[in-house]
Amino acid sequence: MTRQLSSSWTLALRIFLPTFWIAFFGTFFMATLFTDKNQIGQMSMNGLRWGLLVFITIFVIIFWKTVLRLKRIDADKDYVIVTNYFKTVRYPHIDVEKIELSKGFIFTYGTLVLKGKGRFGDRILFLASRKRVEIFIAENPQIKDWLQEA
Repeated sequence: MTRQLSSSWTLALRIFLPTFWIAFFGTFFMATLFTDKNQIGQMSMNGLRWGLLVFITIFVIIFWKTVLRLKRIDADKDYVIVTNYFKTVRYPHIDVEKIELSKGFIFTYGTLVLKGKGRFGDRILFLASRKRVEIFIAENPQIKDWLQEA
């Protein structure tokens, strides 16, 4: 039986948040580009346009470096399945070195460490569901040495 190890929040953070954020602020930026006004209140439109462009660029870089690195992790008795919701890769258990769990401010972050380089790299970041990971380890005692707390 395949068991999900990552949090259900992964889909919302990985797909929906960046999509809606970029759509909202991208539309707002496009509206400022096509307006005929030269200023809004005391601010010039060029200042607003450049400010919005910098704001959008900074947050796209932040999303790229953090949220878009998250993957969904599932596992069964033979394989660990990693997906970014567009591509899915199966790794046999012998390719997995460990799972590191660390408590963040809001979420528990997990890192799946592979023995070699995989399709998504050798360190795969995911939002972990501590309860799901512990249940999976309890069901599969042969891999109990995978789990490491950071």
